[in-house]
Amino acid sequence: MSNIPDLTKPSTASLRPVIFIDEVAKEPIVAYSNESTAMQHVPLTGGFVKSLDEKNFPFDAVIEEGGDDITFKEGIPNIGHLDCNLYLRFKDDPKKRAYVNYSGIVHMDGASGEIVGKQKSTMTFEEGYVTCHPQFYISADCKKERWVDSKNFLGKGRFLRDENGVLKVQYWLYALE
Repeated sequence: MSNIPDLTKPSTASLRPVIFIDEVAKEPIVAYSNESTAMQHVPLTGGFVKSLDEKNFPFDAVIEEGGDDITFKEGIPNIGHLDCNLYLRFKDDPKKRAYVNYSGIVHMDGASGEIVGKQKSTMTFEEGYVTCHPQFYISADCKKERWVDSKNFLGKGRFLRDENGVLKVQYWLYALE
């Protein structure tokens, strides 16, 4: 027997688009700033989290509130580390609840920074680097939505401003398979 482990390359993982997130945000505020880090807090006031395939992956919820804390470290001022919390209510039964927390990375230079800075209002998902890695926490009465407990999600996002200038954040969530 060989002590060398099997190094056969596994098949490439695939990413299946399953959920779309649309967050309505207030303008960022400085939570704190010192010589080594700075944090911006972005209150979230609404939006939705909706399945892209309701038959196989049911999920249709409203964002009631939330917030995103974006930390910037000294020496890399345009790279933000996300810590976002979303509090959800499902559309089919307002007593059904869920919580979503995600980490992620955002590059605030280029299109993302221009939208936050109000120099432009739209960007494509390819124009910036906005990512997330969400975890879902679902109430016991959300039986059909519990499929999210068994998936690892990665998100690709963007910033934009609606026709009234309101800041929004959108993500395509992909299940890693």
